[in-house]
Amino acid sequence: SRFVVGLGKKIIIANNMAILADQIFTWSEMGIEFYNVPVAMAWLGMIAYTLQIYFDFSGYSDMAIGLGLMFGFKFEENFNYPYAATSVVDFWRRWHISLTSWFREYVYFPLGGSRVSTGRWVFNTAVVWAITGLWHGAAWHYIAWGVYYGVLLICEKLLWGRALAKLPAPLRHLYTVVAFVFGWLVFWVPEAQMWEYLQALFGVFGLTGGSTMWELTAWEYWPVLVVCIAASTPVVPWAWGRIRTWAEGGQPSPVTAEGRTAHIKTIEARELCSTQCQPASASRARAVALVETLADLALLALLVVSIASVLTGTYNPFIYFQF
Repeated sequence: SRFVVGLGKKIIIANNMAILADQIFTWSEMGIEFYNVPVAMAWLGMIAYTLQIYFDFSGYSDMAIGLGLMFGFKFEENFNYPYAATSVVDFWRRWHISLTSWFREYVYFPLGGSRVSTGRWVFNTAVVWAITGLWHGAAWHYIAWGVYYGVLLICEKLLWGRALAKLPAPLRHLYTVVAFVFGWLVFWVPEAQMWEYLQALFGVFGLTGGSTMWELTAWEYWPVLVVCIAASTPVVPWAWGRIRTWAEGGQPSPVTAEGRTAHIKTIEARELCSTQCQPASASRARAVALVETLADLALLALLVVSIASVLTGTYNPFIYFQF
């Protein structure tokens, strides 16, 4: 099941988002440059890349975890719904957990970690994030990406972190979304084209530009965008947890602590219900069995569609060749 979910993320979601994102640079490679990109298309391309890199990478991670389970190995989680984060610090606790753990253990802690003076901590953080950017490739925009996040993390710690924590959750989430979307822009666009792309984003070249892609084909991707946004949040594990709790005769679990993986929340909800809830009725048990059967059928359909997409399509980008 975990492997099939990862395969669907990569083949069905990430590859479709890649078509939308890569079209921007198709224009650039043809010598048209970004002055031909309408503002709506520039924003859509940036959002598409944000979704592509998450579902591509988390899809590969899910496939690796699934394959490991098939052979009797349990790999640690690598993503914990990072696009649901409410701060940049929270985002990096959830994104590419294996990489951030490695840098923390082998670079940050040997430098002294956070148990040092403020000045030394700023230096340690700056070094770690400069190296993190360089780790992705010997290009200035990767280094700029690392510096970008190093500055944000330092500012959250020293300047606006406390004020941010007092804001309502939706505002904190909006702040984080803006931060990581522009972070992926720095990561994605080479430095030679960055200024032109920023101009396109803010309408310097007009709302429609000289391209017809926005008018003719971009609208076809909105259903996939809706699926992407839903799949970026823990809505499915949350719904499944409520169904299981209802089936066991109790109320939904109040477990909502941030930073815990969704499957752990579901397990905790079931354990809590097993001690506080009434036994499940036969009708509720049958309802859960029906939902489980439908979920298995959906996974089977997802596998068939993914395989068919691989066999019939020719566009299957591997973005990790870039860094």
